[in-house]
Amino acid sequence: MAEYQPAGPYVIIRSKKRKGKAFELLMFEDYGFLVGLYEQMEQAKSTKPNLAHQHLRWLMARGEDRQPKMLCPHCQERPVAYFSLLSSREGISVGVPYTCCENPDCRGKVEAQGAWHHLPFHRFQFSVQSLLESKFDRRQLAEFYRIIFQLPRRLTRQEAFKFFNEPGVPG
Repeated sequence: MAEYQPAGPYVIIRSKKRKGKAFELLMFEDYGFLVGLYEQMEQAKSTKPNLAHQHLRWLMARGEDRQPKMLCPHCQERPVAYFSLLSSREGISVGVPYTCCENPDCRGKVEAQGAWHHLPFHRFQFSVQSLLESKFDRRQLAEFYRIIFQLPRRLTRQEAFKFFNEPGVPG
């Protein structure tokens, strides 16, 4: 079976709330909805997935291998690879100071900033949004991703498609 390669963004047609929205934009705006839809489609176990299912399967995989554009704020030499989420009862805190590249020295600088917390590190994968309980926190993380990937604040469906269609992180 040939690997699915989309020609453009997939736009939802049959939906009251999300009609006219592209899957690619929903990766930033309503990731939880896409996860639920994807799980429904996967559970249906159709022998021949429809176009929406193929596109969503492709998109969810692409959300896991994007290459950050922003340079490490600690060494200014390599692209960031990790970030840490500081969490509290009020929500999460993300930001450029809590990012670093693969260099252990840079990671140590981030860890030193959170000496009173244990800082779990995450790669810049869209699935990290699933770790967050509140929709507000997921949106805050998605906005942070726009900074890291150097995407415009007002993203069009074509720009989002281009972003997800770019080559990903090797390996």
